[in-house]
Amino acid sequence: MNILKKKKKEKIVQTHSGKLDLTDKEQLVIKLINSISRVSGYSESAMKSDPDLKLIYWRKLALYILVKEFNWSEREAGRAFGRSEPMVIEAVEDMQKVRDTPGKAHLVVSPFNQVVHDLTL
Repeated sequence: MNILKKKKKEKIVQTHSGKLDLTDKEQLVIKLINSISRVSGYSESAMKSDPDLKLIYWRKLALYILVKEFNWSEREAGRAFGRSEPMVIEAVEDMQKVRDTPGKAHLVVSPFNQVVHDLTL
């Protein structure tokens, strides 16, 4: 099921502590798109469907966060964003290469930290 193609607006459910329940994968994807939208300046609708090459970086970051921070499989992350498993593997490898490159790590680390911090508040 492609979570991004749902027509109705999803309600974000919070736990008894007031924090977002990040174990609900649909909620996590909705919150992730919202957070990346705020950090990147692109609209949520653009994040979901715009084929603009400028958005590829942000979608790769979303996939990277799901796989690396939330331990989703590449297949699960791909389903959430309507992408194939090999495409997710490539996206995660691309982001990891940038993160491991001296002088370029900030291109991944800074937005990664901003988005993850936003998700876990």
